[in-house]
Amino acid sequence: MSIDHHQPPHTNNSAVKEKGLLTPLSVIAMFVAFSETVLGIAVTQTSGGVQVALTCFIIILLLPVATAFFAILWYKPWHFYAPADYAGLDMPQFVDALRGVTAAITEGAKQLEAERQERMTALQEQQLRLANRNEFQRLTLEINKLVLQDPTLDRFDHAEDRKPEVIKIEALAYINMNMHELVYEYYHSATPRSEAEEIEWKTWDAMIRSAVANCSALRSIIADPESPHIYLPGYFAYVKKLLTQFESR
Repeated sequence: MSIDHHQPPHTNNSAVKEKGLLTPLSVIAMFVAFSETVLGIAVTQTSGGVQVALTCFIIILLLPVATAFFAILWYKPWHFYAPADYAGLDMPQFVDALRGVTAAITEGAKQLEAERQERMTALQEQQLRLANRNEFQRLTLEINKLVLQDPTLDRFDHAEDRKPEVIKIEALAYINMNMHELVYEYYHSATPRSEAEEIEWKTWDAMIRSAVANCSALRSIIADPESPHIYLPGYFAYVKKLLTQFESR
């Protein structure tokens, strides 16, 4: 016999009324109504500290009653029905069905919480990696600044002697590349951009396009075979596309 898990037992109201039976729900309702009515009348007939005490008691009384009610409703809802409510039903089968629904809801809630925790962990790891990469970028910028101040430091990276002007321009180009990468990653993160950020990114996009078009040192860095291993894939694909567009003019 199939049972609809979402429907209460079929109650024979006429039979219950004729026999004068009370359900557990009726008993709870009468208890709460009687208690609150009596105490409410008592509050109106008193004053001072007694009235305050009775008012607090009325409010506090509802807390354990409500807690117990919802606990039973969640864990053992079949206890709220009278035996006559199960007329014509297989009670063990109905109870098992209700338990299955409760277990399914609980399991679903646990699964959602586990997925939320996984997303939070992944987001935290991503933020940590970005923070570390930003620190790497900061150190790289500092090195490039030192090279700008003293071009002779270029010998640390290059065996051949190069003109100081060339070294400074290349260092400045790397600074711009690193800055553009940070800007690109900021505006292309997982979080959707706001309308204001869309306008800001269009301004940055125009500046980066102009830099690629006007600076041969930037284009040389982009064309360098080592660059794809230095910069993030998304950013490098973006500047590589800009370089291709410039060369196809």
